[in-house]
Amino acid sequence: MLSRRCGGISNAAWRRIEPRTRASAVAARKLFFDGGCRPNPGPIDVAVVARGQTYLKRGIAVGTNDDAEWQALLYALDVARDLGIADPLFVGDSTLVVQQASGAWPARSANLQAHLATFGRRAEAFDRISLRHVRRSHNLAGIALERARAGLGFGGMISASPE
Repeated sequence: MLSRRCGGISNAAWRRIEPRTRASAVAARKLFFDGGCRPNPGPIDVAVVARGQTYLKRGIAVGTNDDAEWQALLYALDVARDLGIADPLFVGDSTLVVQQASGAWPARSANLQAHLATFGRRAEAFDRISLRHVRRSHNLAGIALERARAGLGFGGMISASPE
């Protein structure tokens, strides 16, 4: 039986891999995403954290917090593509976006349907996409976004794009 989480390696072989190697393999494809706007609705800021690097875009549009979370996931797709990650694992704290993007919940409003359709088109470029929900306190992109808003910075590790 092949394990879904490791891209075709058998479960027995997966167990034989050193735990540190397994963790680094997952970390290499993990992208944290978060978006927000202040006030709500208002200017949207998004952040993606991948491989220890923070990618930040500020004032990309005007919308609601739901729009901001979707914009963050769409930006995470772009970052994953530019980093050459074939099977990204997107980690976010928005239950709505994670559930809608994974197909568990329907997108009822027109703007959320548009975000979902865009996600579906861009997702076709990948071999496989995984989504995971985490608490806000565990979302590295959320922490990075709050630090950026507070003007605390990241020690020179802010990028506007993944190039």
